[in-house]
Amino acid sequence: MFAIDKSDDERREDRERKQARFGGMWRPPSYIDAYFDATKILYAHALKRDRLDELALPLVYMQRHTVELVIKNLLSALYDLSDGRQILADNKRGPPCDWKPSEGARERLVTKHDLHLLLDDLQRALAGLKFGSVPTLLIEISNELAKVEAGAESRLRYSTFGLPGEPRSTSFPEHVVLPVGRIQDLLVETIALYDTVEDDPSSPLSFLDDIYYEDRRQVEIMYELGLL
Repeated sequence: MFAIDKSDDERREDRERKQARFGGMWRPPSYIDAYFDATKILYAHALKRDRLDELALPLVYMQRHTVELVIKNLLSALYDLSDGRQILADNKRGPPCDWKPSEGARERLVTKHDLHLLLDDLQRALAGLKFGSVPTLLIEISNELAKVEAGAESRLRYSTFGLPGEPRSTSFPEHVVLPVGRIQDLLVETIALYDTVEDDPSSPLSFLDDIYYEDRRQVEIMYELGLL
C-alpha cells in the first residue's frame, strides 16, 4: 500500500503506542485499498462470530463507500486525461480535444454521493473519450446498494434522515434483509478488475493502461513546454 515501509524502530513504537503512521509524499494512504481491506476484515469477523445483523450497517456503509471511491477514481482519471489533452491542444502539441466534462459533472465529482448520478457521468466520460462503457460489475453492485439505500443515502449512517426544517424519517422503519454477502462478493470481483488490467487486454478497465501511458506522455510534453 505504501511506497516506503516503516523502519523497525517506527514499527516497534507504533505497536507499543497502538498508533498509525502514514501521509506525505512516500506514504500517502490508498483510500480504496483501506476501505476495501476494512470490509474484508469486518465481513470475516462478522461471519466467524455470527454477528452480521449487528455489524451490517458499518459493513455495508464501507462497501458502499469503496464503490463510490472506485467510481470517483475512474472519473478523476478520465477528467485529468481530457484536461491534459486540452492543454496540449492549446499549446499546439496535440489535436483538438473532442470531449470535456461539464461544469456540473466536475461539481458532482466533489460534492455528490449518489452512485447512479456518478455512474451516468462515468458513462458519458467513457463514451466521450471513446473508452467503451461502464463495467457491468459496477452497475450490478451499485444497483444492489441502491436497493439498500432506498433513496436515502444517509440511512446506513444515521437512525433518521430528512431535509433541514422538515420532519425526519426513521431509516429502517420495517424489517429488512440486506444481501451483505452478495455485495461483498461483487465488491471483491470489482476490485479484482484493477489487478487484471495489465495482464488482461479484455478487462473492462483496460482503458486505465491507455490513460497511464498517455498521461506519462502528456507530463513529458508539459515539462518541455515549461508548464510543470
